[in-house]
Amino acid sequence: MSPYVVAGRAGANAALRVALLAADRALIAQRVGSALDTLALADVYDVRTGLREDGYHPAFIGGIVPTNVTDQAAQRHGLADLRTEFPGLVTAPIPHSPYVERAANRGMPVTLAYPDTPAARAYTALAHQLL
Repeated sequence: MSPYVVAGRAGANAALRVALLAADRALIAQRVGSALDTLALADVYDVRTGLREDGYHPAFIGGIVPTNVTDQAAQRHGLADLRTEFPGLVTAPIPHSPYVERAANRGMPVTLAYPDTPAARAYTALAHQLL
């Protein structure tokens, strides 16, 4: 079993279930644009609770990774709300970057395709923090 898995939040519950069963600890990638984004994290905890009630041993949620973050007021407020609602679980944010999508379109992680971008540096720092 892997020590960590990075999972998306609500929406694809089947994929979330698989991710929560694939590792000991999970990091949840989370957008912070609105209060609805923050509220959607409740779905992650609901899925995890359901798995436990069904006799499985889902991953411990070890962190929430704010992704695609800009300097817009709504996102600053969303990030603050996330930190208030989930104290101690929120990692440093991953900034918005068009290079993330460009790298994905090339079939590469942004850390290899565009290593000098702020998003790549943020992902690299997160990896170092976890290892």
